[in-house]
Amino acid sequence: MWSFNANVAPERVQRLMAVTFGDVISGVWSGNIKAFVLEPREKVSPDEVRAAFLLEVAPDTYDAFYNAPNGYRGQYAQSEAVGATANKSLLHRIEHRLYSFAETHKPEEAKYVMPSLRCAQAKVWVDEDESGIWPAGEQTQIVFARWEYAANTYKVEGVRTKAGLFALLGTRLVVLGGWLDRETLEERYEHSKRYRAEELHCLGFT
Repeated sequence: MWSFNANVAPERVQRLMAVTFGDVISGVWSGNIKAFVLEPREKVSPDEVRAAFLLEVAPDTYDAFYNAPNGYRGQYAQSEAVGATANKSLLHRIEHRLYSFAETHKPEEAKYVMPSLRCAQAKVWVDEDESGIWPAGEQTQIVFARWEYAANTYKVEGVRTKAGLFALLGTRLVVLGGWLDRETLEERYEHSKRYRAEELHCLGFT
């Protein structure tokens, strides 16, 4: 698994190395749910929708989720299958809180939440649009041979190949359910995301 270079403070390294995935699940569950929207898939089909939530978590929880060797990305680093199982476990732990939030704030759309969150392509991730999380320069913080090799070798359209080596700091996570048919609530597969697990395993980012 990965280590950290001198760009990461020793006390932060010590904290991250002690993280378990159970810690990540507990921290995310304790976060504040800030928003829920039923998002239409406008560019592909307006008849498809998904449940999308914005969470605000403690900085240490975000750090553990994204940067700890046993965090979310660490599960995918072990294998695509381990990562998929961890993603499903995290979603299962928080789904009832998310449903309750939707039922309270947008009861007419709450029926979509559980089917969307239980889709095969549902996921939790960092909010890539959060202000200030991306480093100004090119200095990386994570030392992991597989991701370093991929960052220097491959170019993946739409993916920042070096991003996996940054130890981002923020507070915002997103939960994105899978796409559903608006009428039947049946899952609709998103082919552009079919390599997500592979990208997280090989690059540390997607």
